[in-house]
Amino acid sequence: MADNLDVSSNIFLGRERIKQNFKFLQRLNRKLMFDESVNILNSLNIEIPKGSLKQPVASLSGGQRQAIAISRAIYWNAK
Repeated sequence: MADNLDVSSNIFLGRERIKQNFKFLQRLNRKLMFDESVNILNSLNIEIPKGSLKQPVASLSGGQRQAIAISRAIYWNAK
C-alpha cells in the first residue's frame, strides 16, 4: 500500500491502465481506473466516501486501508 497515492492508484499499482492518444503518446487512463475502483468497492459493500477516493490513502482509517488491500487482491484474483 502506497500511502501517498489515492485509492484507484493503489488498486492498480504496478498494473496501471494505459490510454494511447497517438501512436507515440501514452498516459494513464485515470477515469477507467477510478470507475473500476468504485465498482469493486461497491461490489464488496465497502463504504469509502467519494471525496476520500481521490485523497491519499494516508488520510483513511486503518480499516479502510485494509478494505482497499482486500479489494485489490480480489480484483486481480490473488491466490
